[in-house]
Amino acid sequence: MEQHEELTMNTTPAFADNLALLRANHNMTQEQLAERLGVSRQSVSKWESGVCLPELATLDTLCGMFDCTLDNLLRGSVAQADLAALEAYDAGWNRFAKAITFGTAMVLLGVAASGFAMAFGLRERTAGVVMFLFLIVGVVCLIASGIQFEAFSKKNPAAAVVYPESRRALFDERFPWYMAGGVGGILADVALMMLLTQWMDDITAGSVFMLILTVCVSVLMWAGMQRGKLDEPDEARRKQDDPDYARRQESVGRIAGVLWILAVAVFLVWSFLFDAWKISWLTFVVAGLLTGAVGAAFSREGDD
Repeated sequence: MEQHEELTMNTTPAFADNLALLRANHNMTQEQLAERLGVSRQSVSKWESGVCLPELATLDTLCGMFDCTLDNLLRGSVAQADLAALEAYDAGWNRFAKAITFGTAMVLLGVAASGFAMAFGLRERTAGVVMFLFLIVGVVCLIASGIQFEAFSKKNPAAAVVYPESRRALFDERFPWYMAGGVGGILADVALMMLLTQWMDDITAGSVFMLILTVCVSVLMWAGMQRGKLDEPDEARRKQDDPDYARRQESVGRIAGVLWILAVAVFLVWSFLFDAWKISWLTFVVAGLLTGAVGAAFSREGDD
């Protein structure tokens, strides 16, 4: 038989409002919450109506389920806490997105800069040093931002963040244009390079191609990071609820990382050692397709 601490309506408004909001944020009905807690739906309804409080053990379970403190659940404002968590998370993700986009752009710009250096008559070794300097800046930025973001994520768990639907809807309207613009830019870049090779040497044409490619990839990467920022909270909550799904996604992330590192290595070797600027960019297309295939394969595995 369920035991509850009976309280009057006006003594538990904070808890009642907080519980209803937390449940809604996690897309749970009263029946679903009751089932997870092992109580009746009527009990959850009474709690959200401010009639009574659940027993202490259930309160502790709710705190763990919704990732909040007991004090905030009973007396605080989940809405204000959610807003503060959202703003901190959003700002941290934006800093991370800028750093990752900048680091990747520096690596690609290094290839373009070295090509321009050779086109203007500098020795190949000097051009290699130019590329290496850009590469150092890019890699340092990528590593530092990754470590920084890992520490940030521990202090600002994504599972505690809920983005308002209005912000999601606004980005959903823009996202297709970011992606279409980036992909269209790359295709136009390929066509331009084919034309440029008729009037200039392959190295110069390849450098122009890399310069434009850097802009297009930066747009795609920024858009992808913003999409990830909005999706990560839902993803984190799903991983909490489904450990098997969490393991699969972790595997996908590791495989994707290896594929893209290999893609960059193959691109650089293919371009410089075999002078294959006209087609070496295909390594990134192959890496993207393989990453998508891996993600789809792991998803099907989970569905089965």
